[in-house]
Amino acid sequence: MQYFMPKLREAMDGWAALLSPDGVIAVCEIDGLFSCHSPLTDADAEAFRVVDAEVLPSKGYDPFAARGVEAAMVASGLVPIGSTEWHDPELSFQGPATAEIAAAWSARFDRPHLHAMLVERFGCDETVRLRSAFLSCISSRDHRTTSAVRLVMARKPTGIAADQSASR
Repeated sequence: MQYFMPKLREAMDGWAALLSPDGVIAVCEIDGLFSCHSPLTDADAEAFRVVDAEVLPSKGYDPFAARGVEAAMVASGLVPIGSTEWHDPELSFQGPATAEIAAAWSARFDRPHLHAMLVERFGCDETVRLRSAFLSCISSRDHRTTSAVRLVMARKPTGIAADQSASR
């Protein structure tokens, strides 16, 4: 299982091909990562919008992948049967982060791959400053986010053989 799916449609085609008729698939993805948090200054909000809209996607990571899951399912011949949205305590919480959640976000900034992407785009000093601004944001009692974790479920229609879905 991948941590994220850089080619959601191709992954869905592969999974659909493995499902038996009436088989069910459930995919959990995020809808927003950095740019969904406030309060940030206008400049910092724009920097995190760039991270989510340009920097991460340029490396194959879609921080809004949840928005495309249902369409990928339909394009792969599956029939959506439901979805639910979770307000995850780490990714989509309101108010100040607990010490544990702040530490998890701090560790996210330390991941070598993410850190390298940020330094490449913003430089070392600005990356350090943006990290601090983000951690201050999520630690604020005024913190709000529009991020969510979404679970989407679909089934394979009866009458479509396990190996025919991917050819759609």
